[in-house]
Amino acid sequence: MTKKIVIATIGSLGDLHPFVAIGAALQELGANVVMAVPSSHLSKVEGAGLKAHPIMPDFSAVQNELGMSEAEAAQRVMTDPDFLIRQIILNSLPATTRALDHIAAGADMMVGSLFALSADIVSQKRGIPFAVCLLQPLAFQSALDPPRTPDFRMMFKYPARGLARSWNMVWRDLIAREMKRRYAVPINAVRLEHGLPRLKNAPVFDIESEGALRLALFSSLLAPDDPAVVAGAHFTGFPIFDSHTGQREPLDREVDEFLATGTPPIVFTLGSFAVFAPGSFYQRSAEACRSLGRRAIFLTGKPGEAQTTETVLTRAYLPHSQVFPQCAAIVHHGGIGTTGQAMMSGRTQVVVPHMGDQWDNGHRLERLGIARVLPASEYSSDRARDVLDDLLSCEATACRAENVACQVNTENGAAEAAKLILSTFR
Repeated sequence: MTKKIVIATIGSLGDLHPFVAIGAALQELGANVVMAVPSSHLSKVEGAGLKAHPIMPDFSAVQNELGMSEAEAAQRVMTDPDFLIRQIILNSLPATTRALDHIAAGADMMVGSLFALSADIVSQKRGIPFAVCLLQPLAFQSALDPPRTPDFRMMFKYPARGLARSWNMVWRDLIAREMKRRYAVPINAVRLEHGLPRLKNAPVFDIESEGALRLALFSSLLAPDDPAVVAGAHFTGFPIFDSHTGQREPLDREVDEFLATGTPPIVFTLGSFAVFAPGSFYQRSAEACRSLGRRAIFLTGKPGEAQTTETVLTRAYLPHSQVFPQCAAIVHHGGIGTTGQAMMSGRTQVVVPHMGDQWDNGHRLERLGIARVLPASEYSSDRARDVLDDLLSCEATACRAENVACQVNTENGAAEAAKLILSTFR
């Protein structure tokens, strides 16, 4: 009998693409897949051949409700995690949960992002199995190998052993209690509306469903070095989906010609969210490339953007899997989706984190010896030039990047996740 599997996610393209890849893999194996996503992602999901229903308005509707411009709202989200949780995630939770509950009628299983709080609630309400997906290493909240972000700056860095680990465990517990103090009330209101008891665990970084399948949707190379916290989690590798429209997109003639002629360019991207408030990132990057005598590709996220000169190619988006391997280096924001594609390309990286897990992802890449972290606040044309010059002249770093790519490319995250999800029914 065909199993109906609902996949719920919210957020940017980095939060969407892994689930589209998993949905397609499940559908190929005969599952009846229904995607529950923000309205802005519907056309892409449907373009990939999957059924989709909205559970959340797009970002423009949210910013209009808040009375902010696109850049103002994006900047606030990137600099204020409390604003993101309260105004974006929790403010929409009642409506999101009702919508998802309706979509989940007759479902056999729920698959959802850790940050799609409604997925945990609806799976509990309907009594169906839940596969919770951890998109980034930060989600494990390890005390031995803690997140490296400004929000966790009070913790000792890896490897935190002995008293340092004990200190980190105290802070981890304090953070969990503070998360519950701040956010439990609105979440409990939704849980009570759906006939569920109040929260036992800290929201956002933990779930209530018992016995949930835990899928870490990234390479084990980025896993926290902490056997206790990763126990029971399945590291699938990166589930890769790489399309702007949902369908296969060959590179246009101008892009092919640009890549085929001249030295390999450096590619610069801020993903799908930080591009709403890029500041002077692209201007400073252009200056750095001019100083180095290097060609550049800028992926700006601006619809209709298409300019080409002898030394610079600008596009809104290009499939990373087709472009990154043909470049000399990749300068990006550190989002987990772009991180995965960059690791698979075998190219060295400069990570310019703007928010959240991007800092932690960047430091883990740096620990692997394939990247350098250059915070957005320190990103000048001179600093970018110097860091890129060092990276591009280091043969050892290039060799490590190629070795990492060899391992990551043996992993098939979408197929592995689909297999594990369907094994629940055996």
